[in-house]
Amino acid sequence: NFVAVLPEVTEPPQFSRRSRVEPRDMKLSHGAISYRSASIDDTSLYALDVLAIILGQGEGSMLTKELRDVKNLVYTISCHNSTLRNSGLFYISFMADPDKTGSAIDVILKILETIKENGINNEDLEKAKKIAKFDFLESLQTAEGRALDLITSEALTNDYLFSGDYLDKISAVSDDDIKKAAAAYLDESK
Repeated sequence: NFVAVLPEVTEPPQFSRRSRVEPRDMKLSHGAISYRSASIDDTSLYALDVLAIILGQGEGSMLTKELRDVKNLVYTISCHNSTLRNSGLFYISFMADPDKTGSAIDVILKILETIKENGINNEDLEKAKKIAKFDFLESLQTAEGRALDLITSEALTNDYLFSGDYLDKISAVSDDDIKKAAAAYLDESK
């Protein structure tokens, strides 16, 4: 039997901000800011999961309230943290009028800097942890969801029970954990 083994490729470190603009004939601008984030064996992944919820998941999220509701800079905005074996991806994506894209990016980067310095309030932290736990438990409600969880855990960690303590680790995330993870991974040069 022949089993193909693909080499693992590690992306080299990034030392400066990169940006790309692709002009298209569109009425709206689609923007994204992304950072390389925690690998599956880095405990910062739990703080980054919670931070992604605080920033951009739902109508009450920090970025939605500030950029859409208060400053009227975007139509939609969301934030996600995807964790992989060697590194992950923390990304914020939005839709805005083309003339507001630069201002939206500036406000997003300012909010991230404020979180690194001051953290977040306890009410937002506790709400986000509840959402993370709910989303995780909801994903396990079907046989397909449970199978996907087992397969993903095995593929990323060689331990099909890896996610078994996810809820405990999410519950343990503190404001200090979020500040440290944000400082380590949400560096504008990266």
